[in-house]
Amino acid sequence: MTGVVAAIVTIVVAWNPPAMLPAADDNAKQRAIGLAIGAALVALIAAATDPILGLLSVSAPTLQTAAGSVIALFGLRWLLGPSPKPAEPGGARIAAAVATLSPPTVIAALTVTAEEGWIAAVIGLGVALLVTVATAQRRLPVRAGHLLRRATGAAAIAIGVSLILAGIRSV
Repeated sequence: MTGVVAAIVTIVVAWNPPAMLPAADDNAKQRAIGLAIGAALVALIAAATDPILGLLSVSAPTLQTAAGSVIALFGLRWLLGPSPKPAEPGGARIAAAVATLSPPTVIAALTVTAEEGWIAAVIGLGVALLVTVATAQRRLPVRAGHLLRRATGAAAIAIGVSLILAGIRSV
């Protein structure tokens, strides 16, 4: 990773804001609260990056390579996979919090914390949360949401490959 801006972009792409868009009749306020709870949980996990790496006997470059693999594979799924069905109405807060705890988001936050520090990870999570809430307020057409999701998938593949290469070079 080369800097805080790259770290923030990595987290935003791993979060995948278009995939977090609510169902048409979802309670936007409850969903935003759920997303904030999920972001806080990811930030708490990221705060424990050093103990987690120590417990698993994993170096930062190895984590970076693993994060790149996870993010690239999810990016491939977002780019080529079927479009997700809209979330069921009701339970917006819990569904949003759980969706935030996705493998790419968590491992991106761990990697950013290991490389750039916890504050960079928290800023990235905050930006991802703001982008998601702002996008949800706009009530994009379904087709636009699918296109944005696929574009995010392409970006995730590029970022994932970049992380893999950087991790390999660091070893």
